Amino acid sequence: MAWETILSIKKGIKQLCKDQPDMDVPGQYIHQRKKSKPGSDAYAVNISFNNKPVKNSKFDVNVYSTEPFKCKISYSRRVSLINRNLFNLYLPYSILPFYAAKNKKIYVITHFAQTLDGRIASASGDSKWIGNQENLIHAHRMRALLDGILVGSKTIQSDNPLLSVRHVSGDDPKKIVVGGDHLDIQNYQISENEFVSFSQGINKNADNFILNKEGGIYDTSKILKTLYNLGLRTLYIEGGSFTTSNFLSQNRIDQIQVHFAPIILGSGVTGFNFGDAQHLKEAVYFNSFRYLPLGNQMMFIGEI
Repeated sequence: MAWETILSIKKGIKQLCKDQPDMDVPGQYIHQRKKSKPGSDAYAVNISFNNKPVKNSKFDVNVYSTEPFKCKISYSRRVSLINRNLFNLYLPYSILPFYAAKNKKIYVITHFAQTLDGRIASASGDSKWIGNQENLIHAHRMRALLDGILVGSKTIQSDNPLLSVRHVSGDDPKKIVVGGDHLDIQNYQISENEFVSFSQGINKNADNFILNKEGGIYDTSKILKTLYNLGLRTLYIEGGSFTTSNFLSQNRIDQIQVHFAPIILGSGVTGFNFGDAQHLKEAVYFNSFRYLPLGNQMMFIGEI
């Protein structure tokens, strides 16, 4: 029930942002409980922005949020522990469009699974599967909650992903591919549906945006500006290393999610690879972070 409520809140907030594109963050958003079949959207949620948190007994879930990714949540007794965990983890993403409207930007989240020695794939590119089943379900929940999913052309070549929502309920995100100037994407599954392409070439069945490289890499600010103009307000990056590193090195990522698997490869593809840091002060530091259990493994979530 919690997941259906979270999806319904996301749709309601996206519609409100669409109807009022120039709005600031409102003081309150109320999601009423829907009377429908068992297992569907059955929670009433009160979301307060920029006001003191108020616990209202009329609601099953009371939310207080003053900044992206941060929510203080209280619950009535009818909300089970399992559903509370779902609300705690995923509700902040469903209300991100409010902050995108306020700050006139796309919020960018990246996620990948890695080994204990920091590898996201073997030397040959094999990565199925480093993460566990719970991590796969988490990735599909994130796909359902965010407007777009972006990958580099090397991920298309090595994984041939569908980039759709399959393991949970929810709508598919807009699919975006960066690079692959000479890649025949018609040979891959992503071409079965419409997608957005940023490269120096033209792909069939795609909204093509010609983007020139600067110093061998793409200007990610231009990618985000184009996606914002297309109506996207939240973006999920699923790799690969080169693409994710470009966004991170250009300060375009707001949150990083890393799933840790109890595996050591000893060699292979690292999650991030950029710059030539000589001192720790040159490292990327997080404003806030936490570690969450994911099945029998662990996930790191940090805001930059």
